[in-house]
Amino acid sequence: AAAAGGGGWGRVRVPSPLGWGFVAFVWLGWLGWRPFPFEPTIDLHKYWSSLKPLFRTPGLSTFDLFRFTLMWTCAGYLARRGLNLARSPGVLFAGLLFVLLAKIVIVGLVITLPEVLGLALAIVLLQFEPRLAPTTSARLLAALFVLFIVLERLQPWQLAPVARPFQWIPFYGFLHGSIQVDVLAFLQKFFFYGTLLWILVKSSVRPSYAIVFECSLLFATSIMQTHLAHRSGEIGDSLLAALIGLIYVAMSRRGTKRVRSGSAGGKRP
Repeated sequence: AAAAGGGGWGRVRVPSPLGWGFVAFVWLGWLGWRPFPFEPTIDLHKYWSSLKPLFRTPGLSTFDLFRFTLMWTCAGYLARRGLNLARSPGVLFAGLLFVLLAKIVIVGLVITLPEVLGLALAIVLLQFEPRLAPTTSARLLAALFVLFIVLERLQPWQLAPVARPFQWIPFYGFLHGSIQVDVLAFLQKFFFYGTLLWILVKSSVRPSYAIVFECSLLFATSIMQTHLAHRSGEIGDSLLAALIGLIYVAMSRRGTKRVRSGSAGGKRP
């Protein structure tokens, strides 16, 4: 019953209940973030507008390339290692490419050069990933993701003339922003922080230590944001990471109970 269908999907395996539900939540957060706001159109002019940045303004920065390469790589890694889906490289590439091309038909979204190149590099990296030990690949991704979160949260690296006060009210930014921007930011952060937590655990870090490390990292960078221009530090990110950690622990314990109950049931005469 581990296989379903033919072709590439015949290699799909039934995932372990341990951590599978959490990875599914994180992956759904990524799927919700990338094609947001989910408004497809049949306007042919819009299709061309979505591709214009590739040809007319093909800007490329090192950080954007790093960001999208890591994003696509982690999305494929979660699908392969966390959900046990699309172990065939062709199926995995087709799935990621579909998510990218879906932006063409969605109102307000465009495809950029860093996204395309990042996907191409991610496919190459995902081809070599199975050759590494699971712990080794997880540790490499964890190190890169920590670096990415620090760089992402501290851009543009410009000191403010006067430090801003730290905001202790939970999710203050969400309460005072537009709903569409807030939903998009929440899905993005849920994917970032959930992915980092799961990869840290895959790196043989105890879940409690991984949660404390991630919350501490976000709190430290939030403090640093109070001294940066165009940034405002608040407690919300650390609390969101802690909430994600609680979700992981709860779902892992539930999966453990299912495994134990299944094993006990299988031993009965």
